[in-house]
Amino acid sequence: MKPFAPPKSVVRILGFSLLVCLITPPLFGAGVTVRFLGEPGGEGGRFSRALAEEWAQKTGNKVEYYFRASDASAALQQYQQYWVAKSPDVDVYQVDVIWQGIAAPHAVDLKKYYKEDEIKGYFPRIIENNTVGGKLVSIPLYTDAGILFYRTDLLEKYGYKEPPKTWEELAAMAKKIQAGERAAGNPDFQGFVFEGKASESVTCNALEWIYSYGGGSVIEPDKKITINNPECDQGTRRRPELDRYHFSCGGQHLWRRRSAQHLASR
Repeated sequence: MKPFAPPKSVVRILGFSLLVCLITPPLFGAGVTVRFLGEPGGEGGRFSRALAEEWAQKTGNKVEYYFRASDASAALQQYQQYWVAKSPDVDVYQVDVIWQGIAAPHAVDLKKYYKEDEIKGYFPRIIENNTVGGKLVSIPLYTDAGILFYRTDLLEKYGYKEPPKTWEELAAMAKKIQAGERAAGNPDFQGFVFEGKASESVTCNALEWIYSYGGGSVIEPDKKITINNPECDQGTRRRPELDRYHFSCGGQHLWRRRSAQHLASR
């Protein structure tokens, strides 16, 4: 199988947050008030608001920042109500990377407002994902990426010279270290902690598994669904294997308590 690697299309960019404008945006000259519907809180919300305010100061405009629903599904429903009604109440929306097709009919083509060299400053795969029918629907506000944390002290203790390079290696190493640490008096130790809740979190992990085994992009550029293939099936078998080894799909508190060997995070 392939080693851990960032996927070429939809897999890794699910965590991105982006901006999209309505189809009849104002010309953002000095002295304009722009209404921005963004994240309600957390690091993402603070970053988004700070960036919007920085833009306002640099351009001489004013930004009115409004909080969208904290739940992603509820936020999308909220957005769709605005879009269908052609509401003038919001100028800029902060959207999820997977909403591009839904937002496209209601968005301006941002290619009209960005120079070509500015667009080239972003990761090509993000721009490709955000382009629907030749229209650039949104521009990245920030980028999330999947990361594997691991404890070098325990790798050395159990005879490993380097971290795992494949999912099979990770499972075997985590299983060995977990058994050893529990036998040494730490019954709550987890060999691998990952995002396994039945939500978007486990979807992100599943897409990484699918990509690692060459399972494709689920939906190809020509809109053909190709998820029904042996490689994809092999990738989706990672979850039951992780469950069989009793690895945790809990939060990062186990890592902070030094009660875990590997932590998958984004």
